[in-house]
Amino acid sequence: MNIEKIYSSLPEIDSFLRIEIEFDQVPQVLPNYKACPEYCICLYGMTEETVDNYLKCIEETAEQYIWTICETIKEGTFWDLECKPILLFENKESLDIFLDFANVLDESSFCEFISELQLDYNEPWSHVQMIKHEMVCEILDHYEGRYCDE
Repeated sequence: MNIEKIYSSLPEIDSFLRIEIEFDQVPQVLPNYKACPEYCICLYGMTEETVDNYLKCIEETAEQYIWTICETIKEGTFWDLECKPILLFENKESLDIFLDFANVLDESSFCEFISELQLDYNEPWSHVQMIKHEMVCEILDHYEGRYCDE
């Protein structure tokens, strides 16, 4: 299953961030960071404004993490920090329809699908667009043939 956890309220900030540091140094460099295994964050039952305002807090936390990483690791050590794709659904029914499609994809197709979806509907770090029922139907119509006929 690709999406196992959905949220009806905003999860902890760390849930939105994916951090990698060469040689698995994340626990040593950021001991308070709580990694969350989800590839993307699926939300429902809240407004775009609520999520967009929370993105400001996520960005501030990410900046603090970047500062700590840069101060702590050796120069030349590979590291990466990114905000996971955030999908905000109008209601649980629309999310359930989306999940029925997303959870049958193999891992590679799912990751590609979510990345394309994020590029089509969201601007990382700045805005999350509400995905309404009609949009879920459009998304499935657009992507179903590409990922289900393989």
